[in-house]
Amino acid sequence: MWVGRWDNATPHAKLVERAEAAGGSGRILAIAVEACSDSVGTLPYVASLANAVSSLDLRITDPGGGPARRGGLSGAVQLA
Repeated sequence: MWVGRWDNATPHAKLVERAEAAGGSGRILAIAVEACSDSVGTLPYVASLANAVSSLDLRITDPGGGPARRGGLSGAVQLA
């Protein structure tokens, strides 16, 4: 499910512009469960925005405190 959402998750250009114009940097920590519909329905879009905005850092972890994943949900995700 995540991959299908990721493939269709493209942030609106004006949203990317606004995020870039805000300056500074932002950090997003998401605690996600793969089977949770809220995670599946939201995080691919947040990850896509984080990939599009160089000043945003997104980390996704599980409720058990497993290693945070850095970046988007593509095959390029790295463990922090």
